[in-house]
Amino acid sequence: MYRSNSVNAMDLGPDERYKFFVSYVKKEQLLWGLYNSGWAEATDESETKGLIVFPEKDTAEAYAKSDFDGYTPKEIKLSSFLERWVDKLMGQSYNIAVFPTPIDAPKFVDPYSIRDDLN
Repeated sequence: MYRSNSVNAMDLGPDERYKFFVSYVKKEQLLWGLYNSGWAEATDESETKGLIVFPEKDTAEAYAKSDFDGYTPKEIKLSSFLERWVDKLMGQSYNIAVFPTPIDAPKFVDPYSIRDDLN
């Protein structure tokens, strides 16, 4: 359904990138964030913070170079994300900022919805 490399998926719109993200992460059992003395965040239109995540290290690196200089990609095991991170993020009123690109904003998803999609 989707190209095999998520770098090519950077050309898709936010909804299609989200679908790619879910499919890719389920297959690889990993997702990626950006880290530098704390995890990279984005803010949506309503000022709700979101943890920025990517399907692959390459896409995280590309975004870091354009918007988060000094941050490096860090892998997150899907099982850990689902078992530990989701409830914590929900308790802190965070969303998940899925797969932004250097030229397009992320798709913001609430933690429980992304957990359902990734299970």
